[in-house]
Amino acid sequence: MVYEPNGTEHDDLVLRLGPFVARSDSYYYALDREEGRAERSAIPSLRALLRQWREAVEAADVGAVIYLPYDFSDQRTGWLRCVLGEGGFEIAPGWSDVEGYAFVPSDFAETAAALADFEPFEGRGVPLTLARDEVLAGIEASECSLSEIEGAEGDG
Repeated sequence: MVYEPNGTEHDDLVLRLGPFVARSDSYYYALDREEGRAERSAIPSLRALLRQWREAVEAADVGAVIYLPYDFSDQRTGWLRCVLGEGGFEIAPGWSDVEGYAFVPSDFAETAAALADFEPFEGRGVPLTLARDEVLAGIEASECSLSEIEGAEGDG
């Protein structure tokens, strides 16, 4: 996931998964103050979300199904369903009717564990199978892109 801040908190997050590309808003990330900050910024919440993604991917055993949220909207949320098989994670993006305001990006584990209405997207070139190392490398790249943004903001 790449954050492309545009000053609007809308249409500024990009998730790429093979041929699947989804744009979403950083609005709910910016509202998430669970990380103890006073200023409005999506970056701390994105960092916390990615940290939880990493922890879930690292902890998964073969046969595990984990859900990783990425799109927080008023009436639904976008998720990645990740099923770990012998060949890696089969990852499918989709939706849930859990509202984006029902939980915060920096603390999604309880909501993910109870997710019961996930609906995968059909016909978008997914699901895609990736080795655990590839998934972790993607998360690390997302974390690095946040550091680059913070560095650029500090230079300005």
